[in-house]
Amino acid sequence: MFARFTIVQVNAEKMDEVIKLYEDSVVPGGKAQKGFCGIYLFTDAKTGKGYSVSLWDSEEDAIANEQSGYYKEQVGKFAQYFTAPPVQEGYEVSVQASYRNLIKSLYTDKLIANLRNGGYDAKKSYDISICTAVHHFFRNCFRCRACKAGKRRLC
Repeated sequence: MFARFTIVQVNAEKMDEVIKLYEDSVVPGGKAQKGFCGIYLFTDAKTGKGYSVSLWDSEEDAIANEQSGYYKEQVGKFAQYFTAPPVQEGYEVSVQASYRNLIKSLYTDKLIANLRNGGYDAKKSYDISICTAVHHFFRNCFRCRACKAGKRRLC
């Protein structure tokens, strides 16, 4: 996996507009690119500094994305907000870990299948903290029986 960082300095007073443009244009456009794995935007509203991090299957995919003109087109949409030229850096992702990945690898297959196929069953021994974690981390309720019965208010 490869990560492309774009470091920007924008007018801090316009940060909300920058974030909205990023959400409305960069994110959906990125999803359509070959090898695209994900994207993040980190901002400091006080200073106007931001980091865009896009993740790619490989460095070749990130380079192909740039050569297609897509990257330059997206950066160009922000030109009116920049107070300094953007800086681009690329890195190999050496280690990747997240709570979502951990939960997916440990519990997701069985638990989500059970939740989708009839929901929570009090006769089965579920670890409620894991069920709660699935709700929290996936931000998605499968309308399990416990939620329908009002036993949890996560939905």
